[in-house]
Amino acid sequence: MRAYAYYQLATNFCPAYIAGGANDSRILVKRDSVVYNSSSALNNSPVPTSEIYDLMVSDLKQAKAFLPANWAPGMNVAYKNRARANKWAASALLAQVYFTMGKFGGTESALTEYDDIITNGGYSLSADPFTNFSNQSTTLEKSENSEVIFWAYYADQRLWDAKISTKMHEALRYTHFNKCGRDAMNGGNGNTSAGTSPKWSIFLSWIQMVMAKNALTEMGWINADGTEPNTAKWDKRYNNPGTDATYVNQKGLFYRFEGAYTNLAAFTTAKGITQLGRRKGASDDGKYIVDSKFAAFIGKEEPVILINKYYRSAGGTRQNIPVIRLGEIYLNRAMCRLKTNQGDADADYNMVASRAWNTTLGGPYTPKSGVTERDVLVQRWKELAGEDAWYVPFCEACGFTIGAGDRLDNSTDLMAPYSTAYWSNSIPLSEIDFQKK
Repeated sequence: MRAYAYYQLATNFCPAYIAGGANDSRILVKRDSVVYNSSSALNNSPVPTSEIYDLMVSDLKQAKAFLPANWAPGMNVAYKNRARANKWAASALLAQVYFTMGKFGGTESALTEYDDIITNGGYSLSADPFTNFSNQSTTLEKSENSEVIFWAYYADQRLWDAKISTKMHEALRYTHFNKCGRDAMNGGNGNTSAGTSPKWSIFLSWIQMVMAKNALTEMGWINADGTEPNTAKWDKRYNNPGTDATYVNQKGLFYRFEGAYTNLAAFTTAKGITQLGRRKGASDDGKYIVDSKFAAFIGKEEPVILINKYYRSAGGTRQNIPVIRLGEIYLNRAMCRLKTNQGDADADYNMVASRAWNTTLGGPYTPKSGVTERDVLVQRWKELAGEDAWYVPFCEACGFTIGAGDRLDNSTDLMAPYSTAYWSNSIPLSEIDFQKK
């Protein structure tokens, strides 16, 4: 947990780690023992960033040594249910730290950790990626889901029995970029409650972020003219029809709206439709957003694609959230193999891409050869959009340009080594006042 906390601090507040560089910026204070008094707390001279990363590596090596690889009789049941990190979760975080440091290959490297997880961890990709986002089980054994290595555990039955479930709601804020609001159930599929605003409501105006259209075009999920290509329809992550054809995109992990209107009157005038897409059987099938806050942003007839990974379980907010899963590990290893000029990057890429291919709709999957770093990055968008918490450090380590996307606020691309980025001014001066001179 200390390594995880320092990783968040370092990647948010320190300059990008430069492999082979000095990494001597003094931003963070190194704390490797408990502080019990104000005098010790004020003795907080910041240390070179390299020391912070060395501490993370040391902590995670110890964590790997201490944590069990798998549950065994006599252990706390939390290890069986993967509500606690095991050895493989520690190995995955260590690999992430190594990757961020640019240690792609070698004896102590991201590649070594990924090899160990894939070869010895006992995990495998789920046949349907949707199953990673519909789980509200209180057991979570490998026999139930073989792909997720570590979960954010939101199915604590005792909390719900104690009638404090509203606190669970308040803890989840995926609403800001997810199709459904925090009170949704079944991912917005199927009316499970009565009234004019059922709990599985399709849309809430809190949404602030949508997927960038230039990225979607490169992903093959939208054409330049806004139409929907077969490469989207045949990807189970984007379009995964469920058992009831009357539900729109029942199990897709992404959701396409065709546009937005300011209010019901504008929508009715344009479409001649009086019923909104909030219930099964609605005449517009939930294809349009009708909300004044959103319409001004995307226009009237401009398609927009949202993340649709959260509130997917029957219990909505009781969905367990995947934090580390094997799909990401394969793509990370593919990148490491490319960075170190080793073979088999194609195999790792195709493991993820073939799992997502709908052979019923698109026919047999054609393996891709000659995979490039850009190919892996784009596949990462498809696989991990909405859950990729370390996307910026990943791009920094690879030396990628971090694009401004569809922004209209004069944002500029961030170019490696990112020396002009916001990190240089990210620590409030009031905090520096308390640093020991």
